[in-house]
Amino acid sequence: MSCLYCLKKSESFSRSVPLSGEDYYHDFPIDDLVENAIQVFSEIFRCPDCDSIWKIQSRGTGDPRSTYPEYYEQTATLLKGMEREVVAQPTLDNILKLGDIPMPYDFRTSVLDSLKEKEKQNLIQLYREQKPDLDSGIKHWLEKWYENIAPEEFRRFKEDGFHTDAKSIYSLPKDSKIISSEFYTLEDLVIWIEEGEDGRSYLQSLNQKTGKAGWKTDLPTSFSRGMKLPVLFYQRGYICTLHGLQIGSEHYSRLNRPDRLLVHSKDGELLLEEHLSWKAYEVISPEERDYSENRTVHNFRITIWDDILYLPSGFSLKAFDLKNGKEVVNLSLPDGHVFSGKLQIDEDGKIIIYTMKGFILYDKDWKILSRWKSRYHPVFMDSNMNVFYYYAHVENPRTHLIKEFQKKMESGVSLTHFLMATPVLLPNGYFVPFAYDESYILNFDLEIVRKIPYTSTDILGSRALDDKPEPTLVTENRLVFCEDYKQIRLFSLEGEEIRVLPSDVPFTNLFTFDGKNICFIQSNYTGYGVNDNYLVTLWSPEGKEINQVRLRSIEGFAVSFHGYLVFKYQSELLCIDLFKGI
Repeated sequence: MSCLYCLKKSESFSRSVPLSGEDYYHDFPIDDLVENAIQVFSEIFRCPDCDSIWKIQSRGTGDPRSTYPEYYEQTATLLKGMEREVVAQPTLDNILKLGDIPMPYDFRTSVLDSLKEKEKQNLIQLYREQKPDLDSGIKHWLEKWYENIAPEEFRRFKEDGFHTDAKSIYSLPKDSKIISSEFYTLEDLVIWIEEGEDGRSYLQSLNQKTGKAGWKTDLPTSFSRGMKLPVLFYQRGYICTLHGLQIGSEHYSRLNRPDRLLVHSKDGELLLEEHLSWKAYEVISPEERDYSENRTVHNFRITIWDDILYLPSGFSLKAFDLKNGKEVVNLSLPDGHVFSGKLQIDEDGKIIIYTMKGFILYDKDWKILSRWKSRYHPVFMDSNMNVFYYYAHVENPRTHLIKEFQKKMESGVSLTHFLMATPVLLPNGYFVPFAYDESYILNFDLEIVRKIPYTSTDILGSRALDDKPEPTLVTENRLVFCEDYKQIRLFSLEGEEIRVLPSDVPFTNLFTFDGKNICFIQSNYTGYGVNDNYLVTLWSPEGKEINQVRLRSIEGFAVSFHGYLVFKYQSELLCIDLFKGI
């Protein structure tokens, strides 16, 4: 006998042995499979008699919950077709034809190592083409090899095509990082900088047009080790920052909470520093069966209205006059309501506050006019008092209307819809992205105006990625939504499709900086190296591409009302005019 194929024309073989104790390996023989085997590559052997080529591999297997494997298994497979061809003739052309056919872990890189002198120019060309569909091991090998043989050429290539038309407007201290940036006038922005090992942090105001630094004020440590929040934001004339950490759970960081809120004027004056008592907790699906999936809810939000800041505090609502920093309201809420941080005041002075489970309506003297509380946690509520739950139940406590939206499958079975993202308010109704590749445009009476056979990225479900931004956007006359690895779609507010752009990468952000134009960021990682690679695209309301820039970093990313994009790269704050040439 020389090999299994010589002996009985067998093309595959497997065997296993049980393991005991802390054993996690067994040394199988090879000679009884391929006698006098010639090793061609790791785990690949040739029979000296019939010239057949075998892939022989060993691995532990069994219950994945076990600390150690229960069995050790050896498999032998006769290579045929392209697999045999690439082993017999390991050329660059053949290794590329192999595609995603499974081979031993280091086979492809071993072939490249043997070709790096003879195929040097072709390998350089292959790397510079940056083909996205190459095997990840080949991408990694090409990246390291090219950097090693031509470091300066490699550096220039990595920077080519990035940060087009970017200009430095401010030099940052060495080894510093920008926690966040925010424009607060047409030209002025504030950047939250953290310096060096000691972590000193401060706000620095800056004029985007001149690059001139303005006021500067020290800050405590930023909120971190929790869900991703806008720790720096501008609201109705005031600059707000979140700091510190309140541990919500030793095992689940998404329940951690910020500890302090600071509010500064546009001149950098500290107006308010308030200890926070916010809430974050898990909704357990068995407790809200048929209404909610297991998810995290919180009230990390404030509202500033006519220079008064309203914020949640335990089971109370607090309000501060930002002109003098004094507390003007400290109101305990009835029936165990928890203020969500969202509040509206109408022309008559009536105040509607949104709680975690309902509404309370007050008069201007804070006397209760009406209130309503659900048994469940809604995903979305609005001033029309339409209440949307994760599983597609919608109710209105004012009209007593209750609706449930379902998807009828080809089998004839109707399944209850569930939300992929938060419903979005339109001028005459709502855009509601559901599962099963279906979205609805509803009017305020919850009647279906239009069905759209597409949906958005899932940010609400139990399998959704943590802290994804909202995948939906409404401008003054457009509706936009995106779905990771599939597409971004632009519609009129009536549901007429204007443009679709396929995408095989995830979306990092979707926003408008002026209420008209649409900007979105895609994570454009190609598998070559570890450098970040982001694609920022600007569309007009008609769906025309105005600009597209590639960035190595979105640290300190912010866009002004007039379309000036700022971001940090290395030790510089760079600026790009997104409307340049228009």
